[in-house]
Amino acid sequence: MRMMRREAKGRGTHSGLRGSEARGLIVRLIRVFEANSDFLASQGWVVSDARSFSWWGGLESPDEVAISSFLVQLTRWETVAEVMKRLRAQGIASIEAIAKLSVEELDRAIINVNFHRTKARRLKAFAEEAMRSGGLLGLVSPANEARLLGIEGIGIETAKSMLLFIANAPVFPPSKYSQVVLSRLIGLQLGLRDVEELVEDAVSGDVYALKMIHAGLASVGKAYCSKRSPKCGECPLRGICSFPKRRNEEPGPGIA
Repeated sequence: MRMMRREAKGRGTHSGLRGSEARGLIVRLIRVFEANSDFLASQGWVVSDARSFSWWGGLESPDEVAISSFLVQLTRWETVAEVMKRLRAQGIASIEAIAKLSVEELDRAIINVNFHRTKARRLKAFAEEAMRSGGLLGLVSPANEARLLGIEGIGIETAKSMLLFIANAPVFPPSKYSQVVLSRLIGLQLGLRDVEELVEDAVSGDVYALKMIHAGLASVGKAYCSKRSPKCGECPLRGICSFPKRRNEEPGPGIA
């Protein structure tokens, strides 16, 4: 396992964990996720080198990561992967190519994803904005986070996912999955900002660790840690999570 570097910045203790406790938790999580890389792959995450684009479903370029980040919203990854194969075969799996298509042409190309008309319009607008910025990496940069958030179809999780998986920026994309899983792991109800700060402070800029934690928490949250019916006995985190015991004693975080 790659070692995390530098001391945490100590922006706050909203998580209820001291810096050393948070770092210890993150180290244990990374070990579990690395040991279960096949499970992560089954959920669409390919454990790779820190700066590789393959993390995002084994895709081949930053352009494909950006395109699929729109397509995957409210759509199964398996469907998105098939659409990406078709775009690649047609020579339009790039931001430059998308920008040159009409909305109608793009809509036909991505018709298998849910809400394809809306996504075609949003993806086309994003591609045009990227080209006005000199290309994808001219738009997707930490300095442009507020600008990204102003683009239709991009919320905080998508913006930070783009920054992490396209620009390799040391940020953590907070999600409902990571919120529920981490809340249950530490026995406290965390907000999305708490989750973001806990992880970013604990890894201190380690892009590999940020990608691994995001991929692992998203996978566990989706497959095992549902809000209403968690499958604790099957979860790969069962050896380090105290939620199953607390669940038998009192309502835990995220349980109505």
